[in-house]
Amino acid sequence: MTTLCLKTENSKDEKSIIFDVNDSQAYETSYKFNLKNKLDKNIYNYFADNGLYENKEKAYNDNNSQFAIHRLVSSTYSNINNLQIHHIDKCKNNNNMYNLLPISRETHLYLDNLPLEQCKIISQKLHDNYSFKLPISKDTLSTNNELIKIILQHPELTAKKLEKLLHKKIKSSTISKYRQLYKYPDEFLYWLQTN
Repeated sequence: MTTLCLKTENSKDEKSIIFDVNDSQAYETSYKFNLKNKLDKNIYNYFADNGLYENKEKAYNDNNSQFAIHRLVSSTYSNINNLQIHHIDKCKNNNNMYNLLPISRETHLYLDNLPLEQCKIISQKLHDNYSFKLPISKDTLSTNNELIKIILQHPELTAKKLEKLLHKKIKSSTISKYRQLYKYPDEFLYWLQTN
């Protein structure tokens, strides 16, 4: 299961959407209707116009086409039409924005044929110089496993006390929501520590 948290500009409201992900293939994927039926039309169109699908027609036809999670994540921050998405560490399930690089097909082929360490160095330089349309937040729950660990390791603390402990990096309401998402916090903490 994947959670997509959307926060509209000039709004304090954050909308979380949970949808199923098919990870039986090399890339994590989901189906159009999982996303389209849970989003406002304008928000879905934002993703579609920014390159959710390599073929833009798939975004607007009536078929329940699969989309790649890495394209969804990348289309949040930049217009990726006519571009491919390269996983910097070559791990196709690591869809963190810091691991995704929008590039041309030719550059993608070149990078994929390099040894891993050389690929990472060149890819990271390209990523650092890429001009994203939206800034990439460095301190969110989706990019910071340490914050999630702190939340789950302290069930004895109220959400308000945790908010103070974390110097208000995360609101208490968000802390409560995340605690509800993880029904098996011990197993999840173990997974975070081993990965």
